[in-house]
Amino acid sequence: MFSSRQAGDYERQRKLYVIGHSFSELSVPEGILKFRQGIGRLIRTKTDQGIIVALDNRILTKQYGQAFIAALPKCPVEVV
Repeated sequence: MFSSRQAGDYERQRKLYVIGHSFSELSVPEGILKFRQGIGRLIRTKTDQGIIVALDNRILTKQYGQAFIAALPKCPVEVV
């Protein structure tokens, strides 16, 4: 008998096996979704203000990092 978590893990592994480019076609979009959801939990209304700091340098050094930056809501972006 599988728990729902095990069944979910099995389904995810199956998708990874079936999809040829699993990282770019499954993992990156899933990561971007979670990134946006995290930001949405911090900034809920147009009057909310805050600073989002991404400390993972892959957002600048890897090709898929640009997809994460592009997924940000319209706002000033500063790279330090």
